[in-house]
Amino acid sequence: MNRELLVTRVGAHWFAFDVASVEAAVDAPVVHAVATRTPALCGQFVHRERTVPLYDLALLCGIARDGEGAGTALVFAVGARTVAVRVDDVGELVRPAGEALQAVPGGMDPVGVLRAVTLTAGRVTGVVETDALVARVLRAEEEAG
Repeated sequence: MNRELLVTRVGAHWFAFDVASVEAAVDAPVVHAVATRTPALCGQFVHRERTVPLYDLALLCGIARDGEGAGTALVFAVGARTVAVRVDDVGELVRPAGEALQAVPGGMDPVGVLRAVTLTAGRVTGVVETDALVARVLRAEEEAG
């Protein structure tokens, strides 16, 4: 893989997403609450004339978040589904060489959304598999009933 990655931060954790899989990054979206039993669902917002559910990446991955600011919504269209995840910050674009991507260390990805790890600016960064992330969103919906 020698694709461009968008580096993001959630709490003290760094994640990277294949730029080709990110439809948009929406800074501080206006989120409307919805009645739900899915804890990771923050609400929904309108993007390009579509109502998009927004999920908290911290809650999906079981990690702590810094504060409760609006953050940034990363929008993904996978098949017929459009979903977004909330991250705290969006950073730089990087293009790691194939050998810079390493296997995910045991215990680093308990929910199964990472495909690799790499170093960005000296930080260990989890490279997210978008299809696995959307599958995690769907599982969270099913678990909530």
